[in-house]
Amino acid sequence: MGSRSWYNGPYDGRTFKACRRLFDGEALNWLTGVKYLRDSGMSLDSIKEYVELCLEGDSTIPKHCDIIRTQREKVRAQLEEAKRRLQYMDHKIELYQTIMEKGTPDTMNPGKWPARSVG
Repeated sequence: MGSRSWYNGPYDGRTFKACRRLFDGEALNWLTGVKYLRDSGMSLDSIKEYVELCLEGDSTIPKHCDIIRTQREKVRAQLEEAKRRLQYMDHKIELYQTIMEKGTPDTMNPGKWPARSVG
């Protein structure tokens, strides 16, 4: 890739035809990689830094790895939080199924909880 910059590196392979962008294989690889990083929650600034380092070449691989490791830890934390939310939803479903099957009161409805004092 040599001396390409962020602004023309990932998009060099595009052409326009009838108001549609056509990308070559390399450009599609960049778009796919950037999409995965963005979908992981990586900031645009971090993605830009990562792409710029990739364009600089293999000498920056340790920095690539640091960026990905940092994002992996963020994704792991998000995954743990998602697991807790899923567990909460599973618990609620079990309670509602019990309520429907046995006719027991709905103790999980926040509207039926005792009022809390604020302040």
